[in-house]
Amino acid sequence: MSQRDLDLPDISDDCVKIDLQQSGSTLYRVDTSHCKRHTVLLDYDGVIVDTLGIFAEAIDLIGKELDQPTTFTADDLRSLEHMSVPAILKKARINSRLTDEFLYRLDAILFEKHESINIFPGMCEVITELSQIANLSVVSASPSALISKVLKYNRLDSCFQYIAGGNVPGSKASRISEIVQACESCVECTWMVGDTTNDIQEGQAAGVRTVAVLWGWHSQQRLQTSRPEFIVDNPQQILQLVAPENSA
Repeated sequence: MSQRDLDLPDISDDCVKIDLQQSGSTLYRVDTSHCKRHTVLLDYDGVIVDTLGIFAEAIDLIGKELDQPTTFTADDLRSLEHMSVPAILKKARINSRLTDEFLYRLDAILFEKHESINIFPGMCEVITELSQIANLSVVSASPSALISKVLKYNRLDSCFQYIAGGNVPGSKASRISEIVQACESCVECTWMVGDTTNDIQEGQAAGVRTVAVLWGWHSQQRLQTSRPEFIVDNPQQILQLVAPENSA
């Protein structure tokens, strides 16, 4: 399966009950047996990789370097209702006129630290398994080049068909729709897996299935406000949802 950087110019009531004993929760899954192959779209930060601390430290450092001294922590990131650059700058008290310089420095730090960016426990195995049974892609606000570099370093790059980072024009919802079309998939068989309300809302805007994970940036309470179709608390449950027959 080749990896490509994507360069872009209502659920049925017929449900099958699935009991996820690991979380103690009961989930309902739409019958998608008609689908030839599922498409799974993973957010990068907070789903595949644990970057919350690195981001917070970088933002704190950049603020001081730009003479906008403030103390910025991981809790400050978690507290943001909407994850966006303007919201981060406002929270960090960095002048919005410095947006371009801020992004330049942030990318530089993340690229420099790419070898120390950790994949969440269990995600390597789940990504490898998903790539064998589904069309697997990344949709993220982070730069495609950084995502590719980290995935390659962790020997996961061959698992993904498309990487649609923040450098790709359009909203996350439009990038999701483009991948659905490119994979010749259907929205009922496409899953957007994210860790923030943004991810869930963008997936909903594109009309695809939505899965919120609890090991990322937003809390369960906040994620529930966006009404994801599913909430999971460990990576293996993603596989259980997409292909329960492969996750015994």
